[in-house]
Amino acid sequence: MKSIDRNVLKEDIINSSMLEKVKNATSVTDKVNVLNTVLADVINKHAPVVNRKTVIRQNKQWRTDDIREAIKVQRSAEKKWIKTRLGVHRQAFVNA
Repeated sequence: MKSIDRNVLKEDIINSSMLEKVKNATSVTDKVNVLNTVLADVINKHAPVVNRKTVIRQNKQWRTDDIREAIKVQRSAEKKWIKTRLGVHRQAFVNA
C-alpha cells in the first residue's frame, strides 16, 4: 500500500461508475455492497493480492536439543570472532 500513487488511485475512484451505481441502488445494503465491490476492484487494480506458498518441513529426528545447543554456542562464538577479529575469539569459535 505504500507504493500506491494516491493521486492515480483517487482519479480511478472518481472516474469509476461508483456514484451512479450507488444512486441506482435501492436499499442501504445494496449501496454498501456496490461501494465495497467498486472500491475492491480499484484497490485490486493498484495493489493486487499476492499469493505465496510456504513449505512446512518436519523436524529432523536426529537434531536433538544437545545438537541445537551446540550449534547455538558455535554460532555465538563465530559472531563474536567476526565482530572482534581477535585470535582468542577465533580459537573459541574453532573449539566450539
